[in-house]
Amino acid sequence: MVTAFLWFLSMIASTAVSIIFTEPIRYFFTRLLSRCTSFGGSISGVYDAEFMCKIENAPDTYKEVIQLSHRWGFVFGINIPDQNNYHALAKIAHRKPIRVIGRIKHNRFFTGYWYHPDRDHQFHGSFQLLIDTSLQFMDGMWLGFSNSKNSEVTVGKWVWSKRCNSPYSSVLP
Repeated sequence: MVTAFLWFLSMIASTAVSIIFTEPIRYFFTRLLSRCTSFGGSISGVYDAEFMCKIENAPDTYKEVIQLSHRWGFVFGINIPDQNNYHALAKIAHRKPIRVIGRIKHNRFFTGYWYHPDRDHQFHGSFQLLIDTSLQFMDGMWLGFSNSKNSEVTVGKWVWSKRCNSPYSSVLP
């Protein structure tokens, strides 16, 4: 009887884990967590970010504006509408898509996962940025690939410059 109960319990637990880690569910919970009250953070604020990417018939450098907010030990970044956003992002920035989720490591590195602002592209990957001691700049690399294509892993430089220090809650998704 105990064995049957443990087997049944393990089946429920494994099903729950499978459901929790599916992409749509994870995306929903990520957006939900990003709405919670901010505890502050040294890199919170609005950044002008430039990433370099070599794609055929496309520019090498893309500019975007990202707002970072520090919550529950994580740093969430969303794209916000701005005239400096590259053309494709300008069309969807009003949705304030989640761009990055990460953590501060060793008080020097911002490391985590990035997502393409337009979820239809299914580009995603990881990044690591070195935080300048002034807390005004971050410089590093991104690495990623696409689920929608049979593509190679791509890598490029990512440079961030802080525009303002205080995130404003009205911009959060």
